[in-house]
Amino acid sequence: MNRRVIVIQPGGDWRMVECGAETGSLTLAELQDLVGGPIEAVPTMLSDGWAREDGARIVMIVNEEGRLLGLPHNEDASLMAAFGIGAIVGAAVIMAGRGDELVGLLPDAATRIMAEWLTGDVDDVEQGDKNGLPA
Repeated sequence: MNRRVIVIQPGGDWRMVECGAETGSLTLAELQDLVGGPIEAVPTMLSDGWAREDGARIVMIVNEEGRLLGLPHNEDASLMAAFGIGAIVGAAVIMAGRGDELVGLLPDAATRIMAEWLTGDVDDVEQGDKNGLPA
């Protein structure tokens, strides 16, 4: 069972990316590549139950310098960010946090998050792969 992250681009393009089979996560370099620079973890408005595993919460990874760089507004990610965070800019990566560890989402959790936010219908969401990850 490979874990996945959800990448949300400005403009509403969402996709799933598979995590490394051994770690169940992405490397720092992979996360930086997905958001275009140094990363920052941002809380989301999603309750812990969305992660579908004990002790995990949903975390959003963004470009720490995104506002300074003038990255484009990300409406979907902004709506998912916790109250008081403000506007999210640039790409956002949705993943699970367990303590200080960042891991991919269980496949069912990733599918359900995408279904709820994109279509409202769980059956409409396809499973993703490593599209877009650096070699």
